[in-house]
Amino acid sequence: MQFGPPEFHSLAEAIVYSTAERQSCGNHLQRFAALTGEPLDPRSHPKLSDEQMREPRIVEAESAYLKDLAAKTAGGLLDFSRLSSLRTRR
Repeated sequence: MQFGPPEFHSLAEAIVYSTAERQSCGNHLQRFAALTGEPLDPRSHPKLSDEQMREPRIVEAESAYLKDLAAKTAGGLLDFSRLSSLRTRR
């Protein structure tokens, strides 16, 4: 199974950007990517401790969301190839 790193990276980036101040988002994301590699990969997140997640100023809620997203992606619960077919119809 392909993990779809670009899609995972985009979702992880959205999580970081959702709670950080606009001016500091890029810095937080760069420091986080330095720990996990770029593009962000779901297999590297679960290996990080809570303390390591705080180093790039990832807050506790973001950390939990990122770890959950990584676990569900790595476990095959998210199929990024189906995202376009999940659009809501009006």
